[in-house]
Amino acid sequence: LRTGITESDSMREYLLKQNIPNALIHEEREGTTTWACTQNMYEQVIKLNNWKSGWNVTNVEHQLRAAYIAQQIMGEEVHLKYAGPQIENSEFRRKFIQHELVSLMTQPMKRNDPESLQKIIDKLNNC
Repeated sequence: LRTGITESDSMREYLLKQNIPNALIHEEREGTTTWACTQNMYEQVIKLNNWKSGWNVTNVEHQLRAAYIAQQIMGEEVHLKYAGPQIENSEFRRKFIQHELVSLMTQPMKRNDPESLQKIIDKLNNC
């Protein structure tokens, strides 16, 4: 699903509208998939700074899969909270959610924890 606007650009705009200082925003612009972006951010920013917590800003409809992927890459080493806007266009939102569900169902599981998806759902409910 393509909109012509990068996820990074739209989330930066969202954060700036929330009065988050530009200096506190760290973007990942190299990856072309959620997995690649998360891996890059973990290796190039989080580990290098020895961070143990932070925020992952992505649209609401993408947060479950983003959290699942982050857990697969980082395990319990880094505690992330999630925030972001909701997709406003109902037809695009419906298609996006369908895409996310299919992607989540076919996502390879790196860590053998059958309860990991439920743990992530519980974590997102607490954000």
